[in-house]
Amino acid sequence: MQQIPNAFENSYISEITAVTLPYDSQYALRYGKLRYEEKLKVNLTDEQCQLLCLLGAYAKGFKFNKLDKTELENLAYHQWVKVLNADLLEKIKELAQLLQQANFPLVEIESIHNHNITQNYVRLSVESEAIFFDEKHFNYQLIKPDDKHDWRVRVTRQAICSPWAEIEEKSEELKCNIGQQLKDVEQGKYLFHKNKGLESHLRKQLDVDINRLGLRKLVRIQSKVYRFTYQQTASEGELYRTHLKSLLS
Repeated sequence: MQQIPNAFENSYISEITAVTLPYDSQYALRYGKLRYEEKLKVNLTDEQCQLLCLLGAYAKGFKFNKLDKTELENLAYHQWVKVLNADLLEKIKELAQLLQQANFPLVEIESIHNHNITQNYVRLSVESEAIFFDEKHFNYQLIKPDDKHDWRVRVTRQAICSPWAEIEEKSEELKCNIGQQLKDVEQGKYLFHKNKGLESHLRKQLDVDINRLGLRKLVRIQSKVYRFTYQQTASEGELYRTHLKSLLS
């Protein structure tokens, strides 16, 4: 690894501030600051999306249920992963080139030549804290207080499968004192302009833990209303039905 200068400097070739990775081609790769996110105008295949998720999982230190160790080797060093399979390396190079052509150098590859042996390393060129996964991978449960506990929120990252590995399911049960507000958010009746302080409470109480899971935000502001982010990735028709249901309830 001493021959990979970027690994030691921990510098990244891209200036991407944050990225949200899709699992399949139905969803766009998103990037940028909160509230100013943009969709990358590149047509990724399902397999390319899964490759990005795999590299993102390595970068964030997620655990794997199933992992073909003949394909990749995690160096646990500034996100670098050693690619052991020539066919997989070609897929990664094609993906890197596609993104590079879109001026989005997200995938970084280093090839080291030593005594007629070439070793290939790859990583996502963005800080691990700025790597997130599409909201469709997550679900949540509000747990009402009892004699022993205050309100809690259980957030679960579902298992993410790919041809090379299965990223382990992971849950976090988080304490919070804004459970009733979240219940109102769930029912679609929490307006941003009347409750601007909720955003700060969410950031202080939940964001750090859900970010570790790979979820960027549990609640976002959409059309001046707080909404759980699972609605953010729904179709327009699903959003309309959800809104209509909340109005009738």
